[in-house]
Amino acid sequence: MYGLGVSKRRIFFFGICFAAFCFHADGQPNTAVVDRTFGEFANAISLSANAAGELFVLDAGKNELLKFSPKGELLKTIGGRGWGDLEFDSPTDVCANFALDIYVADYNNRRLQRFDRKMNLVQTFAMNTIMPPLSGAFYPRACALSSQGELFVVELDGRRILKFTPAQQLEREFGSFNAGAGALLDPHDIAVTPEGRVLVLDGHRVVEFDTFANYIASISLDSLSIPISISATSNSMLVVDPQRIAVYSSDGTKRGEVTAGSIVGFEGKEEFRDAVATSTTLYILTLHTVIVAKFSTR
Repeated sequence: MYGLGVSKRRIFFFGICFAAFCFHADGQPNTAVVDRTFGEFANAISLSANAAGELFVLDAGKNELLKFSPKGELLKTIGGRGWGDLEFDSPTDVCANFALDIYVADYNNRRLQRFDRKMNLVQTFAMNTIMPPLSGAFYPRACALSSQGELFVVELDGRRILKFTPAQQLEREFGSFNAGAGALLDPHDIAVTPEGRVLVLDGHRVVEFDTFANYIASISLDSLSIPISISATSNSMLVVDPQRIAVYSSDGTKRGEVTAGSIVGFEGKEEFRDAVATSTTLYILTLHTVIVAKFSTR
């Protein structure tokens, strides 16, 4: 996230091959070349992708959610500033990796909006609709879905994680001030691995839980800037900060990184906001556009 947050895009098709393809054994990056760019955004903050390769961009500057084809063709736009259905007020995250649903953290409206694949409104999560009732305020900053359809939400007011069942019932909360070593200080993004590890990007560290809210470990990150986005596979974490995209193993070992300088054809004038990757392609979200970079071995 950036400011109030960029999330990335739970990377549905980000496989273990990404780290192997992007980086040599010595950790140096393979060559990435800009293939094309698309989109003209006012203040893009979040990128997500579904199983079909369709891309979803959240433009907080226009309070819009945009859907693109894998080739970058604009398919649909919803939004506009407001508090009604299909409207947003300073949204902070989009999550579209689950087969049937798209979720948007609508921060200033203090709600989470759920859409179907055609971007029709399905459900709204707000203080008066969450069951059982939630204690404290509800300021959703980021969200992630497990492979089982469980929804995990970073709730900023209580600096906590809320877990909802596939039936949209609030099951538990964790990571708040009384969580001991797992207490969150500045949570701003979240990812769930295929096997069910919950990874919370918390300042300069990643805090790991299982899906039952048990604290597992904390992993320190080496970024000088505060990281803004995290995604995960079964054995890797993709962490984005304004200047680079770094890959860490599940134990916190850094495996390599992509910087603006390592991408041929990228002028590097805009900071990174988010990223989605396949084995051969890296989709990078900046303030105003999506950059499509192809990898080639050297």
